[in-house]
Amino acid sequence: MGKKYFVPCLAAAISIISGCTTLNKEKISDKLSACEFASQEKEHDVKITYKSNTVESLDVVYNNKNESVRVTMPDGRQYELPRAMAASGVRYTSDDNTVFWSKGANAQFWIDGKLVFSGEEKE
Repeated sequence: MGKKYFVPCLAAAISIISGCTTLNKEKISDKLSACEFASQEKEHDVKITYKSNTVESLDVVYNNKNESVRVTMPDGRQYELPRAMAASGVRYTSDDNTVFWSKGANAQFWIDGKLVFSGEEKE
């Protein structure tokens, strides 16, 4: 009785396994393509200007390759900050007193623990 079902079950198992393998290969190929695109994108810096409610603006260059940011103040001072952990948005800090944080189109910048800039991405 067991032999009667062995061949059909074996054929079904082989069919399922080969189908899964093809599906997994396609998924893996898609993931590899996405990874290649992401690595190409990381080679480029992204520059964004943020503008506050006043006429002040903040130029920010996101270096995706080094996971850092360069913040240029209106007076020309520059701060290079490495990426840090953030509960929400993206946070860069060299210490707890100098912090650049952005989420969506909004950005804030603190120096010596004081908020010196708050604004939105300039269109």
